[in-house]
Amino acid sequence: MTRVPWPFLPLVQEPVATDAAEELAGIDRLRELLVDGDWRGVHVGEVSPQPDAGMGGSWPTARKTGRIPGHGQGCMIPFAPMAMVNPFVDSLDRLTIQQVKELLGLGGAPEAAMREGFRVDFKGVNPKTGELDQDAKGSLCKATAAFSNTAGGLVFVGVREENHFAREIIGVPRRGELKTKLDSVIRSGVIPAPLFTIGAAVVDETQGKERDMAVIRVEQGTWPPYCYSESGTQTVVIRSNDKSIPPTLLELDALYEKRARGLQGWKPGPVPTEPSFGIIPSARLVFQPMQPISVLLHRGTEESLKDAYFERFCVFGEKAIGFSRSADYSELTSEQFGTRRKWRGFGDGNVVFATELLRRTSGETSQPEVMAVHLVDLAADLVGACRAAQMLFERVAPVARVNVTLELRLAREKVFNLTSFDDRGRLTLDESSLDPKHWQADVASAAEQVDETELADPDDLVGRLLTRVLRATRGADIHLERFSKSITNETR
Repeated sequence: MTRVPWPFLPLVQEPVATDAAEELAGIDRLRELLVDGDWRGVHVGEVSPQPDAGMGGSWPTARKTGRIPGHGQGCMIPFAPMAMVNPFVDSLDRLTIQQVKELLGLGGAPEAAMREGFRVDFKGVNPKTGELDQDAKGSLCKATAAFSNTAGGLVFVGVREENHFAREIIGVPRRGELKTKLDSVIRSGVIPAPLFTIGAAVVDETQGKERDMAVIRVEQGTWPPYCYSESGTQTVVIRSNDKSIPPTLLELDALYEKRARGLQGWKPGPVPTEPSFGIIPSARLVFQPMQPISVLLHRGTEESLKDAYFERFCVFGEKAIGFSRSADYSELTSEQFGTRRKWRGFGDGNVVFATELLRRTSGETSQPEVMAVHLVDLAADLVGACRAAQMLFERVAPVARVNVTLELRLAREKVFNLTSFDDRGRLTLDESSLDPKHWQADVASAAEQVDETELADPDDLVGRLLTRVLRATRGADIHLERFSKSITNETR
């Protein structure tokens, strides 16, 4: 007897004698594991993979007839000519349609096909349009939230079911990459963002009829309760047998207790030191979620990082000049008229915005063509970064509270503030208030915890942080109310 993982028996090179009845019992047990959600493995006898001339059957057939397919008293079952996968633990990157058919048990007796259960759900398309419509997307988010709140599970997208049994892989019409589309649907429809992996397989490559299907592996969540959003309403659901249903009050309490246990002993890490611009006059705004977050960095999250930056922050003349990634972060680098900026998202949920400060200015100052720091322009950049961070959290990892840290590096021998307070609402600061003789530090920081929603309207937050930092450097004695008003005028 050999311990083997779900769901398929191992390919062995040497025939091994075994009892057919015992093998059939093992096959039945493996199928039960899929429905019941027990993935700890099972003891079954190995079998010989010698070719079956007819390949006239499959292991669902064996379950139905009580005989090994294609053999009288033999002890062999046919194997597909590709490696089988365990969708709960194996990579889904190279999933094939044949593997999915084997997983679903299609082609055999109808009652032997895979059935929806505690950890398995099928999602089809609209039978009239053949598309993954809004109802199907809502149903997908509902199942994902239920699996996240319970024990995780698999969602097969593009599979037609009948009385909860898999019947046919019909796929979804190809409209761009299916994995990216499903990623966006789930992240926008489930709050907080669940942990999941998507694998896709080609169903039909006929020109004009291209269709794909997907297998979504949803992990048991670490930050319940998870809600799905439908028509503006957020609803908590759990998995019960083959249905996603609302929890009882006791079950809802248990979900919140699980969240509380996850926070026990948890502390936010130190403020990330990168990205930065070294000794060049610069500012950094760091956003740290006040809860444990784990973000899977992939193309979907990278697109969310870019979209948040260019939709909520990007200013006139801004352009992307580079993108880098590592196992821990993804980072966008941009430039506006020679001023460089960096926008980095980490796997632990931290987000950092860094910008150079010196900008070329002329016409408004007593010194033409000098490099200066415009504080209200800086404030406008920080406001945009806050809004971009709020959008990113909303899409990737919704959070309740965020610690926001502003760091200012002024390099006193290079800094001027020569802007004037004019009809555009710029701030008046005379040069004596920035006299390096009065400074106590080159670098200063200020931090504040805020609700995630305050990042969407951050004028006052930015005014408070900048005022505290500039007072700390003795760079300026700023009237907070007037400064906040200037920021609002500049960013509206």
